[in-house]
Amino acid sequence: MDHSLKYVTKVLLDYATKLTVCSAETRLIIQTTERLAHAFGYKNAEVIVSPTHIVVSVTADDEMCSLQKRVDGIGINMHNLYELTSLCLQVEHGKTDILGVEKALKELKAYHYPPIVMCIMIGLATFSFAYLNGGSFEAAFVGLFAGAITMAIRLFMQHKHLFIFFVFAMSGLVATVVTMLIHLYIYQLKQADLQVALTVSVLLLVPGFPFINGILDVFKGYNSMGVGRLFTAIILLSCVCVGIIMGLALFNREVW
Repeated sequence: MDHSLKYVTKVLLDYATKLTVCSAETRLIIQTTERLAHAFGYKNAEVIVSPTHIVVSVTADDEMCSLQKRVDGIGINMHNLYELTSLCLQVEHGKTDILGVEKALKELKAYHYPPIVMCIMIGLATFSFAYLNGGSFEAAFVGLFAGAITMAIRLFMQHKHLFIFFVFAMSGLVATVVTMLIHLYIYQLKQADLQVALTVSVLLLVPGFPFINGILDVFKGYNSMGVGRLFTAIILLSCVCVGIIMGLALFNREVW
């Protein structure tokens, strides 16, 4: 069954956009979308990825169609990224066609972990980081509670669709304040343990994925995307630092 060039381009654009929203690296977005176009029978396909837009152009029989779409709300979703790359493989192996791809893209939903599970796992992670980095059990427990509470506050603010930089700044503030309150009124940690507890309580706010993808994009020649991702990660880290400084200033203490 023949499909119009605009229809094929639209499906490819939707596919590339969903890959971008999952925070896939730029080379993966371009190569996988072009492979999908080839599997559809269109050898001349070009994908352009920028920090704000996706452009897909397809040429066939002296006819060209080019569509673009604005990209908003980039996050991290490994489940959907796996489903999208698997969808390309299914087309290449003849297990589905363009209609099946269009249907799968419409049915693809963002997979979210339950908030309570995320808070528990973050708490356990901060506990482990604190203990493995030389902290006492008391410092590890402080990290557990501070990390879990900070994650809960962060998820709440994200659910309210607050500005992401504000969310990271306030999360840094909450992590610092909770750690200091537990230190002052429950455990009275030693100086070294307090430093460990303060450090691990904000580890969940480190934007590691944008940093990694930004570096990969720069090394692979996608400078605009790489610089954009690195700049975003640096701004997020700066917001966390502002929150930490505000939290320490409330207690007027020399911690470091």
